[in-house]
Amino acid sequence: MRSRYHTIVLVTILLFLLQSCSSEHKPHASFYYWKSTFRLSKTDSSYLAQLQVKQINVKFFDVDWNFEAGKALPVAEIRFTEQVPNGLSIIPTIFITNRTMVQIPVSQVSDLATKITTKIRSIADSNHLSIKEIQLDCDWSEKSREKFFLLASLVKKNIARQSIQISATIRLHQLKYTGRAGIPPVDKGILMFYNMGSLDGRGTDNSILDLTIARQYLRRLKDYPLPLDIALPIYQWVVLQREGQVINLLTNVSIEALHDTLHFEPITQKKFRVRESHYFHSLYLYRGDELRLEEISLSQLQESADLLNPIVNQSEPHILFYYLDEKNLTRYAPEELQKVVNRFH
Repeated sequence: MRSRYHTIVLVTILLFLLQSCSSEHKPHASFYYWKSTFRLSKTDSSYLAQLQVKQINVKFFDVDWNFEAGKALPVAEIRFTEQVPNGLSIIPTIFITNRTMVQIPVSQVSDLATKITTKIRSIADSNHLSIKEIQLDCDWSEKSREKFFLLASLVKKNIARQSIQISATIRLHQLKYTGRAGIPPVDKGILMFYNMGSLDGRGTDNSILDLTIARQYLRRLKDYPLPLDIALPIYQWVVLQREGQVINLLTNVSIEALHDTLHFEPITQKKFRVRESHYFHSLYLYRGDELRLEEISLSQLQESADLLNPIVNQSEPHILFYYLDEKNLTRYAPEELQKVVNRFH
């Protein structure tokens, strides 16, 4: 009797442990590579090694609508100037403008799907790349949804015999309003956890990442019918506004450059007004223009992970940092990014 009791207790404990283990996530660190030339710096390679990154999403080319030609054309094709390191898988990512899917006639979608898959294969073969997944990145709208979904299904059909998965990026509004946005016919999705607010600064101090805004969109994440990886931002930019209108986005501008009191007057900690008209990062700034620095702190990444972890809908999510660039990486130590990934356990 005593032996039977011990057996029951042991089985109960084992079941509990198995259940606990199955509820944990096993996250994998990854990156987006968004440059037109593939060349890894020593810093890039060091971060990939320290974070044990096995795959990265590389933008192969854009697809945009050419109004003169009346058709979709590839733009900004990537050029590989070095061999991809052994052990690193490449996921071709194709950025498709929404206006392409709005403008393209249904009769041309099949041809576009064929051209996309052919071009991906050509780039991959030329650079001796083995492809296991293709990602389509399009901020589709209600107006373009049906044609984008048709494109995705045709690309998937074209690669079906090659055991290649197809994935699609999912914006927050597409996550929340699934009735209007629909669910793309792909194998998996990547939740783009950035670009949340208005660039003009209305309602937010940081249009890249604002968790107050984000919380309004996440209720359906756990029940989303596609397994979702997570993309987090590590980039920064400066928003240039003139008379309340967004004029441009400046990249690679340091806060130290904006502390030049001869040319800039601080409004807040990260917002500045131009004192005197002058050239700055190849742009001519006029007196009265306003510049707002938007960047992502480590604490914001940690809070994002803590917010998302309980509702991630797959057991082994890839946590992708957007995007791999030496200047982006220098703001975070490798172990800091690893700790962000580990918060998804």
